[in-house]
Amino acid sequence: MSLLAISAIVLLIGVQNVEALTIAGGATSSLTADATDGVVTGGANSDYTRSAAGASPATYTVTSIDLDGDIIVTTPTSAANTIVNVSGNVNLSITSGTGTLQVINGATGSNDASTELDIGGTLDVAGATTITGSASSNAGAVVLLQVAGNATFTGAVEIDGNTGGAGADATLDFDGSDQTITFTAGLDIGDNTGDGHLTLTGAGAQTVVGVIDGNAASEGTITVTNTGSAAVIFEDNIGATATLQEIIIADSGSGVTFKGTVAVDNAGDDQAAIAVTNNMTVNFEKDVNLVAAANDQDNLTLGGSGAVVGLTGTSAQTFTGNISGGGILNVTNTAGATVSGDAGTTGT
Repeated sequence: MSLLAISAIVLLIGVQNVEALTIAGGATSSLTADATDGVVTGGANSDYTRSAAGASPATYTVTSIDLDGDIIVTTPTSAANTIVNVSGNVNLSITSGTGTLQVINGATGSNDASTELDIGGTLDVAGATTITGSASSNAGAVVLLQVAGNATFTGAVEIDGNTGGAGADATLDFDGSDQTITFTAGLDIGDNTGDGHLTLTGAGAQTVVGVIDGNAASEGTITVTNTGSAAVIFEDNIGATATLQEIIIADSGSGVTFKGTVAVDNAGDDQAAIAVTNNMTVNFEKDVNLVAAANDQDNLTLGGSGAVVGLTGTSAQTFTGNISGGGILNVTNTAGATVSGDAGTTGT
């Protein structure tokens, strides 16, 4: 047998072993029990919906998703987790469909069901993206969208914490390396009883493009725990339309840079508006406005003697808020910087 014939047989065997799900145009693929979906594709206005049933959790294993339609990952009202693991890329386009991504925790009462969509590759969403917390009173009723590859959200993105009694959170997490995240129409983060979170937990460079606001004033938290040796960069304004509640910089090997304006209002909380820990370096290139906190909490706290906050812009800057802790305020802006508030140790 020729080498060409052998290669053809190997190729055929490989194709036969690939799981595939094709959704017809205008149709919905809806499941509530464990499944391996493999490569998922869909025609015009096709939808992919995954949930659980009763008290039985469901886990879905997916290779990739490419639809002209919507993805909906949710839990039922009962205590049944729904997890969708996508090892490759996810693409939602708009030709005839709406191209939305919805990750929803539907638990009610005291049920602790969690909803999770993990994407190991890239994510491209043409329509709106919503990450919605539950109405459950159980703190375990969380919702998570986690992405390891580059992500482009062309439509608006909204994160909303739950409305139940225990405060389960809604989180959008990026855990990749050399990762670019683009919010073309912006990101809004909302707090209810539970909080909304944007977290950067990667192990390499991460760049966030697009404006970020609270869903209303003093809502939403950004947390950076990147463990890599490259910088985390926010390219655009944060809190310019509606202030955030808190920014936490807990780790980042080469520091965090905010290239746009930053406004955080934690007046209703007993935490610092911005907390910098573990000897991290945080640079601001535009104005910073931190509203006074409750319980005499300072607006920006520096943990560790090696923590550095830099005012590094190239045009005049204003920093409004009190700074405390054992770190350093480092001003390198040659156009001048004004600090309105009490500051700790200052370097140049």
